[in-house]
Formats: sequence, structure tokens, C-alpha cells
Amino acid sequence: KSIYKPSNSAGFTFIELVIVIMILGILSSIAIFNNENNVGSFKNNMAVNQIIDDINFAQTVAIAMNDTVTISINVSDNTYTIYKGFNEQEGERSVMADFPNGDNGVVDFLDLSLGDVNIQSANFNGRTELQFLPLGEPSSGGHIIVNETTISVEPRTGKCTYN
Repeated sequence: KSIYKPSNSAGFTFIELVIVIMILGILSSIAIFNNENNVGSFKNNMAVNQIIDDINFAQTVAIAMNDTVTISINVSDNTYTIYKGFNEQEGERSVMADFPNGDNGVVDFLDLSLGDVNIQSANFNGRTELQFLPLGEPSSGGHIIVNETTISVEPRTGKCTYN
């Protein structure tokens, strides 16, 4: 005959439970702190990728429409506007209102929930405009600096790289 007799040492003591809860609290606070740091770099990567995608799309539109497409960067507002068309004599161009991620041709990082994005500078041969000619070739190469990340645009191909 076996008679089940509960042991006095079964289960956890109160001190063991408190220690486990303290360890879990420390680990979770470390995870939350690291997550806040990663969100900033995630937003920065999203902004850099957004700009590169928009540059590539503008170049593709210039080729497809056989027209000039210009990205005009407003450093103080952290926005850029996309224009199509250009007439050397009259200097006319129109806002490309249907540009993806743009609102009437203007891409604003606050509208994209990327508020921590700071376009520090843009320089394309002394201008803040990147212009693609009808065959997709940029009128000049240059760079855009976003939150300490430099996006370079090659002068002949328009290829984008970043550091």
C-alpha cells in the first residue's frame, strides 16, 4: 500500500519568488531602454530608405515620361517637393501632385510619422535640387545629409549610396 504524503519542501518560498520577480523587472527595464534607442535608428533607416526610394522613383518617372523631374529639398522644413517638366527659356515646371507618399507633391516626414528626421543639408552642384533629365541622367551628382547619414547620388547614373 502506498499512501501519498505531501512533502513540506514542495513549492517556492516567498524569498525565491521575490528574487525571480526582481530579476524579471531588471531584464524588462533593460529591454525597454534598448527598444527606445532602436526606435530612433529604425526611424532614421526608414527615412533614408524613403528618400532613396523617392529618388529612384523620380528617375524612373523621368525616363518613362521622357521629361525632366526635379526633387527640390527644403532643409528648414525637412520636406521635399517633386516637380515635372522644365522649359529652359521660360523656366516653367509643375508640382507632381500624384507622387507616392506625397501630399500634393510634397513629402513631409511629419506626415509619414517620422518626426525625428532632420534633413541637415543638401548639395547638388551648389543647389538644393536634384534634377533628372528626360533620359534619367541627373544634371549633377551630390549628397543629402539626414540625421548624420549621408546619401550620395552619383553624377552619371543617379545611383544612391549611403554611409
